[in-house]
Amino acid sequence: MRRALRFAPFRLWIIASFVGNTGTWMQRVAQDWIVAADLTDGSGAALGLVGALQFLPSLVLSPIVGHLADRYPQRRLIAAAQACGLVVATAQGALMLAGLLELWHVYVLALLLGVVSAFDATLRQTVVDELLPRPLVPVGVSLSATAFTLAALVGPAVSGAVIAGAGAAWAMLANALSYGIMLVVALVVRPGGARGPAARSTAGGLLAGVRFLLARRAVTAMLVPLVVVSAIGMQLPITSPLMASVEFHRSATGYSILTAANALGSLIGSVRATRVPRPTLRFILVCGGLYGAGASVLAVMPSLWTYAAVLVAVGVCTVVFTTACQVFVQMSAPAPIRGRVVAAYIAIYLGTVPAGSLLVGWVVEVSGARWGVAVGGLASLAAVLAVAPWVARAAPPGVAVRRSA
Repeated sequence: MRRALRFAPFRLWIIASFVGNTGTWMQRVAQDWIVAADLTDGSGAALGLVGALQFLPSLVLSPIVGHLADRYPQRRLIAAAQACGLVVATAQGALMLAGLLELWHVYVLALLLGVVSAFDATLRQTVVDELLPRPLVPVGVSLSATAFTLAALVGPAVSGAVIAGAGAAWAMLANALSYGIMLVVALVVRPGGARGPAARSTAGGLLAGVRFLLARRAVTAMLVPLVVVSAIGMQLPITSPLMASVEFHRSATGYSILTAANALGSLIGSVRATRVPRPTLRFILVCGGLYGAGASVLAVMPSLWTYAAVLVAVGVCTVVFTTACQVFVQMSAPAPIRGRVVAAYIAIYLGTVPAGSLLVGWVVEVSGARWGVAVGGLASLAAVLAVAPWVARAAPPGVAVRRSA
């Protein structure tokens, strides 16, 4: 890990990428809190729709983004995405400060932010091997995946603190600043690693990444629990605001406690994840099972503080599981089609969230926030148990990433 971080372009990129992703999640959490606390009376359905609009573009656009990533200079595409994101975040923050933000504004801006994120998520992951020598690419991929996942958990914690201390509008404007930082870095950093633009290929078209994933039975076995965990299990933006405000009768301070607990767990998990640069399939399933069990226990915690304590453990499992999945996929893909493989993975990882957001939002609306948490945990555990027998028969304990099933 230290050897990879000695390369200045990669080190700068990782820091800026983490800041940028953290800002994106800050805005997402601020949107969710505004919808739950200000624009509706704790409507789970409205929160589910906001979540769906944020992640739907990843499902639709990721194959196209992957094709572009394998064909054109990635840093220019990233710079364009940052410029668009800066405009969206600034507009939402300004509307909030002016007292003009309405629910339909949130829906539209959430969709636009989702479009920007569809480009961002794929492009940032595939640029690593342009910044590092080939022997260090696996470590760089692991660090990049960890930073991506860690930001998804640290961002809500920081956002919760900003919302409690200064207001949701400033969390949105902080995201605008993060887009500006990432824009500058994308324009100034220079490649010097294992792969340059000339090494890209467009062979196989837009669906090459999807075909690659579906042709590997081991990857397919990993994708089953990943889809369930990402779509149904990882719906804290919907459940946490309502657990804090409705179940535990707390203000934004209570919400910030929950997001901070999740961030602490993610920080611990990020340290663990970087120590497994080439995870095995069995390791991934164990982490997924622990996540499902932890989230199931989370649903019955009687107080804010016991809930927060279990949330730390859930945060650890979330980071290790999702990072291991991403590294497993990315390191199995040949360099010429890596952009499309990562894009297909992102489409599955984030693109299934809209359906899950609507489902969990409906469950919360009908049965309450605790059932929303319980459904996610139990479904995640069931998905892991469903594929575990096949993995036990097909993969010896020492199997690592393979390029064929």
